[in-house]
Amino acid sequence: MANDSAMIPVKFRALLMGLLILPCSLVILAQDPPAKPEIPGEVEQENVLVELQKTLIEAAGGKEALEKHSNRRVTSKVVIPDAAIEATHTGYMSREGMMWESMTIEGYGDFQQGFHGDVAWSMDPINGARVLSGAEKDQLRRASHLQPFLWIDKDFISAVKVGSEKVGDADCTVYSLKTTTGSQEKYWVAEETKFLVKVSLTLESIMGKIPMTVEMSDFKKVEELWHPYEMQIQQGIQKMQMTLEQVNYDVEPEDVEKTIPAEVQALLERKKDTEEKSEEKKEVEEGASGR
Repeated sequence: MANDSAMIPVKFRALLMGLLILPCSLVILAQDPPAKPEIPGEVEQENVLVELQKTLIEAAGGKEALEKHSNRRVTSKVVIPDAAIEATHTGYMSREGMMWESMTIEGYGDFQQGFHGDVAWSMDPINGARVLSGAEKDQLRRASHLQPFLWIDKDFISAVKVGSEKVGDADCTVYSLKTTTGSQEKYWVAEETKFLVKVSLTLESIMGKIPMTVEMSDFKKVEELWHPYEMQIQQGIQKMQMTLEQVNYDVEPEDVEKTIPAEVQALLERKKDTEEKSEEKKEVEEGASGR
């Protein structure tokens, strides 16, 4: 079947680019561009943040279980009913912060992104190969955490309880969190299980800011850790469903998972060449002006 990426409606392009980042860490918590943080009542909020982190770590399976594994590979099925789109997602992450993921849509192509070393990148039929920087790079750096709950005290500066709500049949405590860059997110934590069952966040992409709400359910235990196998994702009025099909820990990474694609590598080399020529020109100009 021919590649029809140009025929993807614009509103669904944003969905696809935002959706790619979610399943690899089983709800990756994204962030807005940097903003100057304001921290009223810092000591009290910090205590709430520590309490929340402890609760989520224990509910997931405990710190020892979270720290046990060196990497994880997940495969998922994604359905966007309004666009009649079905996709297969594969994601890999390592303890060292290496991350790669791919979402393949028949007839449209392969949407990939990754974090290798200090290089954040994406490659897809719509935008081609890109080296990410700024807010997009910061977002993907956070997404490269193998176990995000272990990084809550580093990725956020405060958390406050803002109320109680039901998510499905679960009574939940609602928390408002502030990231280290000053953006806001919300967590809904089930009172009985202490599972994180809902998140509201904003993803940063080439299409702009993408507000999303993710509801998680059907928690299953894999390698002593609880994972949500069903996710209902909403962006505006558009809805998506994601189902985890397989979760494997401590796998042998494949070449594609641990290697920057040739197209991205070519961009890096061109960037390096441009910077070197610019530096050489600067040195020549400074030498001439000093005569």
